[in-house]
This record gives sequence, structure tokens and C-alpha cells, in this order.
Amino acid sequence: LKDYNMSWQSYVDDHLIATGTVSQAAICDHEGNIWANSPGFTPSSAEVKMMVGGFNTSGSLQASGIPCSGVKYMFVRGDEKELFGRKGSSAVAVAMCNSCVLIGTCAENIQPGQLTTTVFKLADYLRESGI
Repeated sequence: LKDYNMSWQSYVDDHLIATGTVSQAAICDHEGNIWANSPGFTPSSAEVKMMVGGFNTSGSLQASGIPCSGVKYMFVRGDEKELFGRKGSSAVAVAMCNSCVLIGTCAENIQPGQLTTTVFKLADYLRESGI
């Protein structure tokens, strides 16, 4: 059991931020409780719940945008596993896993396509691992 208790912070630091393609990141449960995050990046539980609801009915996010850590991103696309939004030249990528939600943002100096590749690839890995 101890081996299973991996460091969620390591996923944020080593698999998202260290890639250079994600500016800020968080891993939360489906209720919005933060398991790990980059410094200063704290999506509220209400924001995460809105994102989780948007995986099933993206129409609500199309109208309201994707709120994340106090920033509202324009909804660009989404399905039952992935959401993507933009605000100017910055972006947000949100991925639904079995027990958690991955959230990543990128600043102006990072291509949004690199952000989505990094976040969605880690989400695929976690889903395949049953997480």
C-alpha cells in the first residue's frame, strides 16, 4: 500500500511544470479538493465542480467560460474527458481521470498545443493506471 501512495506533488512538479509546456498546474479530486498544485495556483472547489460538470454538459461552459484560479477562459472545445479554453494568448487544459482532475495553464510564451499534449498525455497515463 505504501508504494501506491505516490506523491501527487511529483506529478505536478516533474510531469507537468518541469516539461516547460505548463505554467501552472493542479491535481484535484472531483469535489475540488486540491491534492497537489504549483505555488499560487489554487482553483476553488466551486471552479473545479463547474469544470467537472462541463465534461458532461459543455453547454454550460460555452455560456460561462471555464473559470480557473480566478481567471475566466473562453471555452474552445470539450468532451467527456478533456476541456480546453483560451484567454488572449494564454490557455487552460482540463482532463478528467477516474478519481481526479488535472488542470494546467500556459502563459503567452508557451504554445497551447504543447500544453494540451502534456496535460492530456498524463491524464491518459493516469486513466490507464486506474487513477
